[in-house]
Amino acid sequence: MRVTIGIVLGIASLFWAVSMRGGGLDLRQMILFINIPSALFPALGVVASMLVSYRAADIIRNFKMCRLVRRNKIIIDEDTSRELAQFYDSLGVYSIAWCGIHTILGLVLMAANLTDPAQLLSGFAISALSILYGLAVAYLIFFPLSRRFSREWKKR
Repeated sequence: MRVTIGIVLGIASLFWAVSMRGGGLDLRQMILFINIPSALFPALGVVASMLVSYRAADIIRNFKMCRLVRRNKIIIDEDTSRELAQFYDSLGVYSIAWCGIHTILGLVLMAANLTDPAQLLSGFAISALSILYGLAVAYLIFFPLSRRFSREWKKR
């Protein structure tokens, strides 16, 4: 339950930060921060990196194990806790790395359109959103879960 509350509070703080600029919650302003390609490309990169690093069966097992631990349905041993900590730490690193790659690609494409200033700023905004998404997912979900499992095996 604490994990869910933490994630909801983190997302709410992002919405609050966006709304502070305009003096209130403005749906049009919130929509500026939604860009599917900026989220999809890095997400696919994270999945690709996971498939290179782990067997598909291990990925599924780790996600299921995490869900069971969060719901207090099972108690895990030190080795499993260490493995889950490393798994979620890897996901955080992959998330940040792929968003960086997407941002660099966006900047390269943006540089190709230097003649149109409007397109230049639009391309920069989309590249910046990719970084926002990657950092938010890494620091709201993956790294906290990694630290949680890391603390579990250090306690024992």
